[in-house]
Amino acid sequence: MDVASDHKGQAPGSIRRSFLWAAIGQTGMLVIQFGSSVVLARILTPYELGVFAIALATVGMITAFQSLGLGNYLIRADVVDRDVLSSVFSVNILLSIAISAIIVTFGLLGQALFKDPGVQTVLFWIAWTPLINALSLVPTGLLQREGNFKSISTIRLISSLTGTICTVLFAIAGFSYMSLAYGSVITAVMGSVATCLVAPRHVQFRLGTRHWRDIYKFGSRMLMINGVVQMQNQVSNFALGNLSGLSALGLYSRANNLFSILSDNVHTVLARVLIADFAQIARDGAPLRLRYLRVLEFMTAILWPAFAGMAVLAGPMVYILYGAKWTALALPLAVLCFNGILWVSVTMAWELFVVAKETSKQARFEIIRATVGVALFVTGALFSLTGAMVGRVAEGMFAVFLYLPHIKRMTGSHDGDFLPIYRRSAVVTIAAICPPLLLMVWHGWDARTPFVQVAMSVVAGGLLWALALLYYRHPIITELRGLAARRRSA
Repeated sequence: MDVASDHKGQAPGSIRRSFLWAAIGQTGMLVIQFGSSVVLARILTPYELGVFAIALATVGMITAFQSLGLGNYLIRADVVDRDVLSSVFSVNILLSIAISAIIVTFGLLGQALFKDPGVQTVLFWIAWTPLINALSLVPTGLLQREGNFKSISTIRLISSLTGTICTVLFAIAGFSYMSLAYGSVITAVMGSVATCLVAPRHVQFRLGTRHWRDIYKFGSRMLMINGVVQMQNQVSNFALGNLSGLSALGLYSRANNLFSILSDNVHTVLARVLIADFAQIARDGAPLRLRYLRVLEFMTAILWPAFAGMAVLAGPMVYILYGAKWTALALPLAVLCFNGILWVSVTMAWELFVVAKETSKQARFEIIRATVGVALFVTGALFSLTGAMVGRVAEGMFAVFLYLPHIKRMTGSHDGDFLPIYRRSAVVTIAAICPPLLLMVWHGWDARTPFVQVAMSVVAGGLLWALALLYYRHPIITELRGLAARRRSA
């Protein structure tokens, strides 16, 4: 018997509700993450953030082997019964125990491996998080399979808000980089506790091994995909910290964090809803072409202008939010934004490979992409932080070249579908960034450009963005008009 609700495709109203709750949750996360990043940047130094980042990079290289994608295994499975749940829980808990033990071992060897003794202490605390997070994997996967994003959003907001408040309080109290370690553990604890309270019917502690072979087959492929991505990121961080110094790593880590606040929150809203929807469409044997092209149209029209605008205003943004000591952050942030534009061009590639059951092929592509990416990043890091960022952009270009043909194949689309979308989104982006671009050129790209003028340029850019959408009769406008009409008739 299937113990998780197994709907036959989401109706438009159901998808909109899922998007609404996912958007509410991610908006809350955006406010929390953005607010905490500003506060912590004014309390902690780049060096202190670098100490935590090097410990996190070490943990990331270890936890890469935990990236079996078991939550997505539950989402895409045709039937989820008690044997499947017990097998998933057992594999996950055993792996989490092993991962925590390895992190502790690295902590014990800390003085021999790391230059700063603080890294050792951070590792001992972070070692708890894999064990704690293992308790919430099954219920979270089932909630996402059901499309219950109201509960998921509630859980994430509770855990994130609690952990963030504690992190800031610890930082104010003078705990330095350890405040980030304590906050990570508290966030994990609150996430698992909240999951058990919000979805007690999905809590699973039963052990079993009946489906371990199928899980191993799926997990080994996802490990190659997720694990390679995590390994690439953490190896890059580790290399940057050792080649360019902890301060450079702290700057890069903060730039990546600020960029991720926008990219991850918007993309996660779509990805968490659409992977369940894509999976159901695939199970029903229906084509993904129209659904994917609509997603691409929305993503490029929203994120291209946002990333381009952030790149143009990176200097004033960093100066206003973080202060003068972080002005060197502007260049890596701008480069990351440009790289983000490239990645949005092939949005949802990861999810498409999963629902198309082509994870073995994706694993090979990820190994190729990650190998090229690490080589480019480390080569650049030999010269400077700027060189490393140039390597990151080169990797983004390579990823577009690698993935775009397979996205077309899996969705049954062609160049004639993509090029008009890219052209419209490019025009919309140019319209949106014209006022900020003219402002920065006028001020000679001075990071101290007055806040009022920056804000006015953003508003003007937003108005031009909306006018461009109206000119093209963009699906965003169509969706907003439909939403307004439904509210009037309600």
